[in-house]
Amino acid sequence: SRRPGGRLARGGRGRAMDLGELLSRTERQRQEAAAFTVEGDGGQAAAVARHDGSERAQYSEASYWEERYAAEDAVFEWLLTWEDVAPLLAPLLGPSLQVLHLGCGNSRMGVDVLEAGLAQRVINCDISPTVIDQMMARFGDAEGRLMWDVEDATQLSYTDGFYDAVVDKGTLDALLCAASQGAKEQGAAALLGEALRVLRPGGRLVVLSFGQPEVRERYIRAAAGAAPEYTPVMKAGPAGNTTYHMYVVTKPLP
Repeated sequence: SRRPGGRLARGGRGRAMDLGELLSRTERQRQEAAAFTVEGDGGQAAAVARHDGSERAQYSEASYWEERYAAEDAVFEWLLTWEDVAPLLAPLLGPSLQVLHLGCGNSRMGVDVLEAGLAQRVINCDISPTVIDQMMARFGDAEGRLMWDVEDATQLSYTDGFYDAVVDKGTLDALLCAASQGAKEQGAAALLGEALRVLRPGGRLVVLSFGQPEVRERYIRAAAGAAPEYTPVMKAGPAGNTTYHMYVVTKPLP
């Protein structure tokens, strides 16, 4: 099998943010997370109303993320923190696994997976060269166990069946912000199809999402040929509880 090629790590870290800037940025990203809801996703109508279709659509475009990461070099956890996802991932991963973090952006989830002993190696990939350079400089390669690749999640270069697990936190959501239903379906089918292609038989695809089951499950079912296992994830916040969603697909054995 082709081993994915990591890129050499560099030293250095991004600038620190003061508390006011961090709180402002957190609120902005909370509102943007609400914009990840699409037609049929209930419970967030007011938040979604603040984002017209063209503003939501930019989240599906590679150029938007490249420009955004170039403007702000910092780590941020989209949707859920490691404290939220660790108990969800622990039963699904393990110390001998090759894990792909799909569309890693500026999340350190892959680093946390490795540090928690839930993988033998984690490959983090993203379409933005800028954020991959930033994260590689920030976290290094952990003696070859942590890799950072520039990849398009809808056209992965990895070998069929290489990974034991693929984890996505928000990338499917971003593609489903596309302006047209056709673009939504095309993007979701490509991402999910590629994630399943690079999984070994018996491997797991884990999708952590803001999208409710009545919307997300039909895209996953179309790609996987079966309904995913579903787990709601409650997260408390200043404005009350928010429900996020975990979908798990196990690739069938031959």
